[in-house]
Amino acid sequence: MLHYCSSGTRNYHLRPVKTHLRHYWEFQFFIGGRSCPSFPGSGRFPENENNFWILRPDCAHGWHETENKACDVAVFHFSEVPETLGRLFNSNAALAVTLPQKLLDEAHDLARHHGSEVLNPDALSPVRYRLCLDRLSLIFLEEMNRQREISNPSREKMICDAAIAWMCSHMEEGPKIQELAEKMGYNISHLRRIFQEITGESPHKELTIRRMIRAAELLKSGTNTVIDISMACGYHSHSAFTRAFKGYYGVSPSEFRKQEKTLA
Repeated sequence: MLHYCSSGTRNYHLRPVKTHLRHYWEFQFFIGGRSCPSFPGSGRFPENENNFWILRPDCAHGWHETENKACDVAVFHFSEVPETLGRLFNSNAALAVTLPQKLLDEAHDLARHHGSEVLNPDALSPVRYRLCLDRLSLIFLEEMNRQREISNPSREKMICDAAIAWMCSHMEEGPKIQELAEKMGYNISHLRRIFQEITGESPHKELTIRRMIRAAELLKSGTNTVIDISMACGYHSHSAFTRAFKGYYGVSPSEFRKQEKTLA
């Protein structure tokens, strides 16, 4: 899933990257300085303040420096992206957003961590690659949504956000989608349509994703037992939680925690 990852200084003003076709999704962050892609035939992309670019695999491009000085970058190449993110590229070859320094530093840390792992992967590397991809995709999607809200507030977006907030605050109770729909004042089919429009996922799939993200965070940072974590994520059956976790990450919760402790 993660095929290339690096970070460091680039001198695109002295050695611009020539335009060529990539085979993977390219995520490029400009931690310090900035740059813009160039495309065949159409020249450079309009210069702006964007510092997080995503370009799809069939988008031939190069890189040039806009400030005539070196820049610090973090680069990731993924073979695929979440469907919700990929849908934004149905009519776009490249998209970009502007992030605060805190999020740029987070991306930089991820690149430094995974750069060496790509060269020496272990059995759990695919799991960590997925966590990395999910986090970077979420950063991009949240910023895109923030921009949309500023330019065109959406009632459906507010409903979806409220529903997700309710899911997360009641996760330990193992909320049912029927209950969620009732709390939001809609029938299940209408709520499903709203979720599909805003997130690209069904309410049930969105709840599962939130559960798995919370479970991974608790396994990495806490000392609670797997049973306690399964309860915190709304699974009142240890076996059901284990099946769901392994289906999402490819390893059991215990294996995931063991590997994370080894890396710590």
